Amino acid sequence: MKLPDFIKILSLIIKFKCKFYFLPPNPKKYLIFDIVSEPFLKQYLKKNTYNSLSVRFEEINFYVLLKSLFVKERVKLPLKYILAYIRYVKPTHIITNIDNNLTIYKIKQFFQNIKIIVIQNGFRSFQNDFDMKNKLQSYKKMNLRCDFFLILSERFKNEYSSFIKSRYINAGSINSNMIKISKTSKNSNNKVVFISQYTYSKERMNDSEFLKADIIALKNTIEFCKNKKDKCYIFLKFGTKREIKYFNFLIKNDFKNVVYIFKKSQKDKFRFLDQARLIVAVDSTLGYEMIARNKKVLLLSFRDQYLKKKKKI
Repeated sequence: MKLPDFIKILSLIIKFKCKFYFLPPNPKKYLIFDIVSEPFLKQYLKKNTYNSLSVRFEEINFYVLLKSLFVKERVKLPLKYILAYIRYVKPTHIITNIDNNLTIYKIKQFFQNIKIIVIQNGFRSFQNDFDMKNKLQSYKKMNLRCDFFLILSERFKNEYSSFIKSRYINAGSINSNMIKISKTSKNSNNKVVFISQYTYSKERMNDSEFLKADIIALKNTIEFCKNKKDKCYIFLKFGTKREIKYFNFLIKNDFKNVVYIFKKSQKDKFRFLDQARLIVAVDSTLGYEMIARNKKVLLLSFRDQYLKKKKKI
């Protein structure tokens, strides 16, 4: 890495206010790729057997950053840092459940002896997530690979296998499969739950065409609850003030009929939804998971009819 590259990294650190760590990471058997994966994966790994790598640069290890100066591969700066981190930690397995980040599939060519495992965490729109129409041929030339790819269904295997080489395992939703279905209690009879699909993407939140399906579904769910003299429970995705503010804007004067619910752990999420009388969702992975758990779900997959052709899911 040249000095201008190093200066560029430092400028990015200052801009995005990354956390700095100065001590080198300890070698571990497992490496969690993307710290966003840690809350899900750590429940299946023993303590002190793994490190978590920040690939979005929320955190920077200064020691590894210096090591990346000596990475010889002619790749972009973020990938040099990732390669340096992996070489120092020397894991036998790299695991992630962020399946739509192509970087995880690029690193296999540099580490033939490390097992790379990817777990699909949600439904994918291959047009929106990967722009398959325009980029499929370029993906095929990138030698994208992983050792094991745990997917939700055969449909996703057909799509992913067109540009990623792997041993595909149809595992369904590991999130749901690992949590026992709780029995319905007497208090569940009044719960109608609308699942939030809020995103921090400014592009999506400012896209009136994309949001139209959510608005229609939410307003009709609230109206249904009013007629039944029930509360409408909005099941939050992140539980942040920004997410609540967004829904307050959508529902306007219907605050009295709405209850916001947020559950941090996967176990608590499924336990709460297992008790719902009716779940309403628009193209939500969680909605599909609840169907598999034999719950009554109204899945409104009609977003496409409001999108322009180039945005079709």
